[in-house]
Amino acid sequence: MFYTGISAASGSVRAENCLIHSCGDYCAQLYYGGDYRFDHCTFANYSNTVINHQKPSFLLTNFFVVNNIVYSFPFTNALIRNCIIYGGLEDELLVDSVNASGYLFDYTFTNCNIRTTSSLDNNYLNVQQNQNPLFEDFSEQLFGLLSASPCKNAGITIPGITDDICDKPRDAQPDIGAYEIP
Repeated sequence: MFYTGISAASGSVRAENCLIHSCGDYCAQLYYGGDYRFDHCTFANYSNTVINHQKPSFLLTNFFVVNNIVYSFPFTNALIRNCIIYGGLEDELLVDSVNASGYLFDYTFTNCNIRTTSSLDNNYLNVQQNQNPLFEDFSEQLFGLLSASPCKNAGITIPGITDDICDKPRDAQPDIGAYEIP
């Protein structure tokens, strides 16, 4: 992907067991608010011979800027569970908001593996911060997990999600990301 994998402005996205990788810009660019839920997704971005990865893998905001004018949206709700947000940068996650009276900016990252140097507040529950997820071989775009991965058995059970991206059954203690380790 030369640009963005998933881009939504004031959108509504429900995604599960998705792999979004190797994007020139963001893997997920969720801006100008919206309603989002990502379960068991892997967002992985690394530079290669075609892509020079310079932006975070995952962006969540309630605004956008055009000609130095800030436009904000009054509603943002995002639930990200059992996801990997990782890549070649020190900060693969950018969450930013414009505060305005009466605006909702509600987001939660639960049981995720995130590469970021930012301080994580109470919007981040049971998050693995800066722990290499141990992909099979990201240089070959193989984003399954090695058996020693910290993501193994680190997820929560999400009703209705019984299989991984390859239709392999998720066990009682699911793995973080799109792939369940056999």
